[in-house]
Amino acid sequence: MEERSLELKKAGLAIPKVLEKNRLLLPYHLYQAKRDWKQIAGEQIAKYSYILDFKDKQVIIAVMNPVYMNYLFMYKNEIIEEINSYVGHRAIADVRFVKKGKKPVRPVYETLQGEREDVFPKETISQVRLDDDTVARIRQETAHLAEGLREKVVQLRFAQAKLKKAYQ
Repeated sequence: MEERSLELKKAGLAIPKVLEKNRLLLPYHLYQAKRDWKQIAGEQIAKYSYILDFKDKQVIIAVMNPVYMNYLFMYKNEIIEEINSYVGHRAIADVRFVKKGKKPVRPVYETLQGEREDVFPKETISQVRLDDDTVARIRQETAHLAEGLREKVVQLRFAQAKLKKAYQ
């Protein structure tokens, strides 16, 4: 039977207990390590690398530059210790480095309350329909162009207007 008390406590204090009970505390800590890579590795290293994934007791670190890959390989044991100390116990035993060209970019914006949220349009561009006024305005603005070029510019302007409407 679960222990209950009538004391009011902050909800954040109960979350680690619930996660630990459901065996989700370690994945949560690993997610935090992935998110806070800059804090773990330092700003200079995080500029050219990021944690790609965790598999078994191995962390996969994507590196954008082969020179940094060699540099990080020399500090492999320190990286393991830093991640383990951040997570709170020996969760990582090995590091594997892979070469990746760019960091993944997540579209994020700042709300009025200071929270960060992912932004994804609810519909695809092909599903967006432009109103008659917008279509007429685009056709009028491109009327002075040569015939072959006009239709390509019109299609481009339609795509821009649809994209703008999708994000609104």
